[in-house]
Amino acid sequence: MHSEETNLNEFVVSELDKFQFPYDYNEWNKIDRKLNLKHRNNLIVKGLVITSVAGSILLSSSYFLKSDKNSQPERSVEVLINDSVQDAGNNLVSVFSENNPEKFISETKQENNVTTIAEDYPSPVILAETNTLTSEKIVKEEEQSESKEILQNEIDLIPYFNTSEKSGCSPLTVEFVPYEKAEDIIYYWEFSDGSSSTEKSPSYTFSEEGEYFVRLTIKKFKKEKLFTWTAEVPVTVYPSPEADYEQISEKNPYEFEAASVPQGTYQWQIGKNNISGRRLKYVFAEEGLYDVAMTVVNENGCKSTTSKIVNVTDLIPFQKPTGFSPDGDGINDYYKPLFDESTIIDYNLQIYGSTGMMVFETNDISKAWDGKIMGSDKTAEFGVYVCIIKVKDIYNVTKQIKYNITLLK
Repeated sequence: MHSEETNLNEFVVSELDKFQFPYDYNEWNKIDRKLNLKHRNNLIVKGLVITSVAGSILLSSSYFLKSDKNSQPERSVEVLINDSVQDAGNNLVSVFSENNPEKFISETKQENNVTTIAEDYPSPVILAETNTLTSEKIVKEEEQSESKEILQNEIDLIPYFNTSEKSGCSPLTVEFVPYEKAEDIIYYWEFSDGSSSTEKSPSYTFSEEGEYFVRLTIKKFKKEKLFTWTAEVPVTVYPSPEADYEQISEKNPYEFEAASVPQGTYQWQIGKNNISGRRLKYVFAEEGLYDVAMTVVNENGCKSTTSKIVNVTDLIPFQKPTGFSPDGDGINDYYKPLFDESTIIDYNLQIYGSTGMMVFETNDISKAWDGKIMGSDKTAEFGVYVCIIKVKDIYNVTKQIKYNITLLK
């Protein structure tokens, strides 16, 4: 038995000395590129190559020995693992048949740093390493990466967009928001009124009534393929009414009327008061400047508002003579302020002399001063007198009026 082992060792050494592995520069260059893995020790890679070659030689030799010695029983060949390739050898897990790579043949057995391979198995052609990427895996991953990059570049863009408004009253401002948002996308918006925009999310104002279609075209920067979509439902712009009115009267009650033909409902606002109707009658309690606003709303719910400043004066108009001459000639012998008596419900007239003494008073709007001092037949002296009137009309408007008159000779 010892003799047979000696002969076997001598045969292996002899065969190894005679063996010459064919050298092909191109093939080795390909292997070197494929095995150029990042973060791997070059020594381990070279150890794998050496282990593969040595394993092929030993298995081939074993196969020929078996052919010459058919009478000998099946045996195993022990291959000592060199320290430099120990870690790589420990990671080998499977061997595939040369004729059928898909068929699993055997598993290596790790026992005391020795890998045992059955002699009657054909030479291995692929060594798979559990913790190391093979060259085939690298190539496949590179191809997959390139395929993903090509696929990413060929993905179609979606030119859809949303609008802040589908319809509204003119002028209507609509914001357009695209589905695709990226810095490397070129946007081109077209509006059926002839306008366009290259903004990502433009805000556009439609001034006139009508239906407007909007189309978006997008493309990747430095790419040729265009993607276009036109919204199926147009943006509908309804007409807005024209708000304007006229002032018909300039005394209480003040009257206002919408200037345009009937367009819907009307709402007036004066201060905190709101009144409906196309025609407005309004009583002002005090004189001054007032903002009179009118809003009209049409059948589409569109509205328009206008306002004007109204100057309210002479709420209780009257005529006031500046003087009279109570000399009995029948001409201008009496003094009386002139009001529209049909509108006055409360009245008081007081006349004072220069010394502050009251010379006349009456609550009768029809009564006039004859020039005599109140309570006597004595005519007041010639000169300037002060008239004070307190009056209230049928609209509950009150007014106090103070002015001077002259008593003439």
